[in-house]
Amino acid sequence: IDLGIGRGYQPHEYQGYGVDQTRSRDIFRESVEIIQKAWTEDRFSYDGEFYQINDLTVYPKPVQQPRPPVIVGGLGARKTPALAARFADEFNYPFPDSVASAAAQFDRVRAACTNAGRDVILGTADDDLLAGDGVFTVEHYTQADFDLGRIPPGKSIGDVIPGSGEDIDGDGSF
Repeated sequence: IDLGIGRGYQPHEYQGYGVDQTRSRDIFRESVEIIQKAWTEDRFSYDGEFYQINDLTVYPKPVQQPRPPVIVGGLGARKTPALAARFADEFNYPFPDSVASAAAQFDRVRAACTNAGRDVILGTADDDLLAGDGVFTVEHYTQADFDLGRIPPGKSIGDVIPGSGEDIDGDGSF
C-alpha cells in the first residue's frame, strides 16, 4: 500500500468542509504528522494548532515497516517542495503543462531535499522523462472526454493528458 496525499487547490474543495484555504498547508502538515505517528508509535499524543490527540492507540498497524510509502503531490513552487522533502518518499507533479514546467518543479523538490538533508525522493521514471532518454508521444483530451466529464478544471479539449506518454522508440524509457 502507498499513501498518496495532496492538499487540493480548488476553493470548493475547502468550502465544502468549512476549511480556510489559506491555512491548508498547516492543516496538511499536522495531518501527515498524525498519520505517521499512528503508523509508527504504539501510543501517541499530539498537541497541534488544529488537532489535539491524547494517548491514542491505532490498530492494526501497517505491515510495511517502518510505515507505508507516502507520495506527496502538488503544484506549488515555494512551499510544496518543502512539504514533499519533509514527508514524502516520492513526489508526484500532477497535470504538468510541459516537460519544462515538470523539470522546474522536480528541480525545486531536489533542492528542498538537499536543504532538508534528505536523499532525493523522485522516482526513476520521472528522471528518465526529464532526461529525455526516449522518444514519446502523448494523448490529448477529446470531445468524448468532455462529454463524460473526464477533463479536469483548467484543461480543454486538445490539451495533453498528463501521464499519457507512449514509448515509441522501444527503449523502455520516456
